Parts: sequence; structure tokens; C-alpha cells
Amino acid sequence: MPVSRIPTVSELSGFCGTFESNVSDAIQEQLINFSSCSSGTLSSTRQTLLELEQRLAQSSQFLKERHNMCTPIGRLPDELIQDILARCVRDHFFGRYSFMAMSFPAVFFLCVRWREIAIHSPDLWADIPLPLPSAIFNLFFGRSQDLPLSIYVDIEYMSSSKEALDSLASSLRQIIPRVSSLRVAWNPRYVEKSLNIFLSEQFGDSEFTHLTCFKIESYELLDEAIVSLNMPRLEILDYGGHIDSFPKFIDTSTIIKLSLDGTDANADAYLDLLYDFPCLESLIMGSSDEPITRFHDVVRLERLKMLSMNESRVDQVDYIIRHLEVPPSAHMRIDTWELDSSVSLQDFIGPYILQSHEYSIEPTRPAGSSHPFFHSLSSKSIFDMYIGFQPKRPEIIPLTALAPYFINLSVIKLHIQILPSVLGLIRTIAYWSNIVHLGVHTRENDFGRLLEAFRISSDLPCPLLESFDCTRTKFKAESMGQFLAMRKNRGVPIQNLTFTEGFASETERDAFGGLVDNVHEVALEG
Repeated sequence: MPVSRIPTVSELSGFCGTFESNVSDAIQEQLINFSSCSSGTLSSTRQTLLELEQRLAQSSQFLKERHNMCTPIGRLPDELIQDILARCVRDHFFGRYSFMAMSFPAVFFLCVRWREIAIHSPDLWADIPLPLPSAIFNLFFGRSQDLPLSIYVDIEYMSSSKEALDSLASSLRQIIPRVSSLRVAWNPRYVEKSLNIFLSEQFGDSEFTHLTCFKIESYELLDEAIVSLNMPRLEILDYGGHIDSFPKFIDTSTIIKLSLDGTDANADAYLDLLYDFPCLESLIMGSSDEPITRFHDVVRLERLKMLSMNESRVDQVDYIIRHLEVPPSAHMRIDTWELDSSVSLQDFIGPYILQSHEYSIEPTRPAGSSHPFFHSLSSKSIFDMYIGFQPKRPEIIPLTALAPYFINLSVIKLHIQILPSVLGLIRTIAYWSNIVHLGVHTRENDFGRLLEAFRISSDLPCPLLESFDCTRTKFKAESMGQFLAMRKNRGVPIQNLTFTEGFASETERDAFGGLVDNVHEVALEG
């Protein structure tokens, strides 16, 4: 079977020349006989020329499409193009279709094929920002077919007219049965109606049948909830705004994730709110630095897996956690500071350290000592805690004050630049009676004070110590040797010593090997 070939330019030129000559001759003949030509004949000729022009445009478009097919991008399968389009939509600014600046991703118009794929891909139209002009809204609504919808309402620049609010409400009512995710940013410049009033007037008797995720940002207008929202499948609730404006719900038993990250309230207000959410598995709380006003009953969150608290004073955090009952398998992530707090860090975390088996501390940033520190607690009997703490003096860690709570720990990891004095360290390590693994990552002089404290203590500190990790810490080989020899001579040798490669010579390393069972050198990181 012969292989098809593309006609040459010469062949096309010949065809076009004949075509143009025939058209020119026919037009010339009509012009010569103009007086005898009827108006119908001339009109028919113009129509024929228009149709010929349209047909030639089709051929031009045909050649462009075939040219695209010969490029790498033109050979991409439809499925891959759909994936590219979806990624571009996700990266496109969410206000892209708003009345302020309406635009679609440029990739939608790359070529006819890509445009057709975009038009006929319902998932590309399932994210709808409001308010929208009715024509654009109907375009999204129709092209999304019957897919679940994700809606983003932002009224910052919306008109304050009744018609604008009614149009927004009408659009929402039309799509409520299909909405699975709803985000509302109700921080208007012109609208004077609060979100709670809007919801009560427009959706007081509506059921958001398939809504699973509801996010609210509303800081400008303060009022109390008027109606209880009917969202029977709601699982994720994200609220940022005044605590007194928090919405009400007919049923909260389905809500398993609650975020109050953008909310600032006192501890009692948070606890009052949590009474209504007994089935939470994930809880993110906003900042809290207002006075504690009263004693509160314990709130039980028996299914909680994760609790995060942001930018709160130590006394506020302490009060809230003491009034929460959560499973021992839960994990807590807390950011707190000491300034103006009536409760110290040691008073707060000390009781939890007593119930933990591992404690570690490290700076929030790898370099420098003037940043907050993370305190991590691991326990088999209570929840794990991860605490970001900003002390009054960022360079000082209350290690000596925390020491009395270390009596039950088996693992301690210290990533701090400044250690206490020798006497302070002697008092500190006296409480480390159950330590099996010790990691110390500090400055050379501070590490030297620690080794001296071990050496001159009257009692034997850390009698159970088996593993000593001092990676990234420079040390004097003589001091290390004296420490290891002291342990061996007293019948409790270190079994595993780990330090950074290059911080001890080969001779010194061999000497250490005679005092411990295993010596490990690790390469210096980064």
C-alpha cells in the first residue's frame, strides 16, 4: 500500500492559481454584463464568495491543527491534557472569575483541541467563586454537570444594594443540593448586613444536604447566631472571626475537624464552645491571652487525636488543657510564650514530664540561640506534647527548674547552645536516675561543663546510662576520656558513644573504643 504524502507547495499553488483565475473570470464577466445582471444574481455571487471565504478559513484552521499534531504538545493524550488543565486551574488565582477581574487560565485557549477539552471537562468547572454575573455563573453551573461543587463566596467589593445580596442568595440556593465545600469570606467594604443575618434570612430553613466542609472568615461585623444551620453531613468546620458570632448547627455530632485558627478568645469561651463538639478528632485553637474569668467544668473529647493551640500565653494553655479530657493516644502541638503569664513553663509541663519517658528540646531554627524552642514529650500513659515556647529571655532554658520532673525519663535529647553552670548541672543530672539514652548537642565549652559535672558529682549520676550521643558537638578528647573511664571504673560503662566524624583523631577514637563497647562516627550534616 503506497504511503500517503502531503501535497507540495507547488501543487497547492497550481490549484490556487486555477481557482483564483476561475473566480476572477466569473466576476469579470458579470461586471461586463452588469447592466443585464439582475439584483438576485449579484446577491447570489456575494453569498457564494462569502461561503468560499469561510471554506478557505476552515482549510487554514485545518492546517494549523495538523501542524499542532506534529509538535510534542500536540501528541499529548486527552487524559494528560485534562490533568495539566486541572493543575493550571488550581494555581490560578481564586478570584479569577469575579466581577472585579474576570479571566480564565490562558492554557484554556492554547488551541482548539485544548479549549474543547477544557469545555467538556466538568471537574474544571466545579469550583465556583461568588458573586458572579448570571451568565458566567450559568456557564460554570452547566459545564460542571452533576459533580459536587466547591463554592467560594467573597463579598469584599460587592455592592451594598439589596439586589446584589438577593442575587448572591439566589445563586447559592440554586446550587445548595450539590455543594460539598463552602468557603465564605464575609469582610465587606460596603455591605452592612452580617453573615448571621444573611444566613438566617436566606437559608434558615434550607438543608445543605451534601456539605462536608464549611469555612468562614468574618471579622468585620459582630452579632450572635440567629438560626441553627442544617448541615447533616458536615465533617470539617473552619472558623475565623469573633467567638460571639460563631454559627449554630442543628447537629454537631458529624463534625470531626474543627479549626478556630483565626479566632481570638479567652480560655473559658473556647471551653464553652467545645461542649457542643463531643466527636472531634482534630482541633485547632486560635490565640488566647485574655484573662481567665471563672472555673470551668471539664470538657470531654473522647475521640480527639490531634490538638493544636496557637500563640497563647502559658497560663491560658495550662488552663485549657487541665479542663480537657482527651485520650492518651492524642497528640498536642502548642505555641506559647512566657511574657505576662502567671504560670511558668516548668509549672505547666512539669506534671506531664513526670508521666513521660522521653523529653527533647531543640530550637525552632537550626542556627542561633535567640529563637523559641520546641519541647517534645513522649509518653505511653498520656498524650504526646510538642510545645513551641518563647521564654522571657530567649537564650535561657529553665533546665535546672525542669530537672526535678525528669526522674522518670529514660531518654533526654538536648539541642541547646547554653547549659547551666557546673553547679547547676550537678543539681540537674542528679535527677536523671532512669536515663538510658542521653543526647547533648551544644557548644564546646558548655559540653565541657557537663562532662565536668559528671566527673565531680559525689553520687553516680545516670547509673542506667547506656547510650551517649554528642553529634555536632566539639569536645576535648581528654575530658571525654576521663568521663568514659570514670563510668567504666565505677562499673557502669557507656555501651554506645556517637560523635561527629573529624571531632576526634584516630588515636583518640581507638582510646574511646577501649572504654565503651561501640564507638560510632557520623558524617557532619550539611
